[in-house]
Amino acid sequence: MLQNIARTIRVQCGLTLQMFEQVTWEHVETATDTSDGSKQQDRTLKETLYRELCQYKILFSDFEMTRLTILVWLRYICGF
Repeated sequence: MLQNIARTIRVQCGLTLQMFEQVTWEHVETATDTSDGSKQQDRTLKETLYRELCQYKILFSDFEMTRLTILVWLRYICGF
């Protein structure tokens, strides 16, 4: 689906399988870290928010990825 959207707007799709695996791996590490109650209590709201937002960093890494991310979200919202 992402490649079709990229073709439609005439840009190269910069997402790779390795990028998705990286995000998945980071999510697993985050989930493992938060499973220990003592570690979770030591974190401040700012640290927790930063960790959560870092997962989206790759989606907004440059102009083309930002544009593609927004277009995918809009397509999902509009139900195309």
